[in-house]
Amino acid sequence: MPDGYLATALLQEEINYANKRLDKSRDATIKSWEWRSRTPSLPFKQRDWSPNRSSMSFFNTCQARIFEASRAVVEAEIQLYNAEAQRYRMLVDIYTALVNSRIEYVKGQISST
Repeated sequence: MPDGYLATALLQEEINYANKRLDKSRDATIKSWEWRSRTPSLPFKQRDWSPNRSSMSFFNTCQARIFEASRAVVEAEIQLYNAEAQRYRMLVDIYTALVNSRIEYVKGQISST
């Protein structure tokens, strides 16, 4: 392998990993803003208004929003974990290639002597 190949490959993988992490963070932020912008605008009707009904409606709306936000966070964490696992597999492949090349180099040195 050429000089600096491993260092360049590791640097590129670090950059790719950071970019994936930033993409997931951006996606989570976008989802959060989408969630915040989806406020139901129900017309106010005087005859339908009761304190108990409005508080239950508010409670149910809050529960739904909390669930959606939690789901978006968990999905982002899963995607982040998958990106980290893929990075780890790539690093293992790079180190395996490096070890195999060194083994072949030593075998070549031994056979030439």
